[in-house]
Amino acid sequence: MKNHHKPDPVSIDAVLYDVDGTFYSLRWMRLIMAFHLFRAFLINPFRMPRTLRIISAFRQAQEHLRYEGGDLETDQIDQLTWTASKLQMDVRDIKPVITLWMEEKPLAFMRRIANLNVIEMIRILYRAKIRQGVYSDYPALNKIDCLGLWDMLDVIVCSWDDYVMRFKPAPDGFLAAAEKLEVDPEKVIYIGDRTDADGTGARAAGMHFIHVKKINRKVVRQLRENPEKALAMIVQQEETLND
Repeated sequence: MKNHHKPDPVSIDAVLYDVDGTFYSLRWMRLIMAFHLFRAFLINPFRMPRTLRIISAFRQAQEHLRYEGGDLETDQIDQLTWTASKLQMDVRDIKPVITLWMEEKPLAFMRRIANLNVIEMIRILYRAKIRQGVYSDYPALNKIDCLGLWDMLDVIVCSWDDYVMRFKPAPDGFLAAAEKLEVDPEKVIYIGDRTDADGTGARAAGMHFIHVKKINRKVVRQLRENPEKALAMIVQQEETLND
């Protein structure tokens, strides 16, 4: 006779979120920005190849630092410095390009491509007084403000904060966020869009990882009915699939 072991009940005290690719569609944002880059190229075809090289190198820099760069503080190198070195350019020439195309311009389109299921989840949990926060590799304050979520989040942590200084999947930022939330990591759900960075890091910190694709309309309905029960159910279903 098979021993049908009933899984232990799951208790969730807080939810943490990634931002890029979780609060909004990263795919749609890249398509929108590609269109505007192309339009800018038509207006000024001599300047845009340089802009494209900078953006491409900046993105490569993050993945290099994520998996090879180690500690951002002790290595004394950041994403802008790495990009400048690769392109043999001055950081002062690179920073305005990154600020314009990767920080300022995307804000104008963020609400249009927001993940409505995740946004509604945050609102429901806020009303239920369940603690929530953000841990992102990039500064997220302007994005959070743009999406109208500022008052609903208890903590905001970035990989570049001086008490973290490590990119995902290092567990440092996850653990720092849990400490600020004043909850045990094993009672935290982390929702993100990258299994390699978000999932690996969250699990290394002892948290439950749920891919953002799992946050659908059905889950939102369950959250409306009983937030605590729905969160526990999400975790139990994920753990069953991974067994």
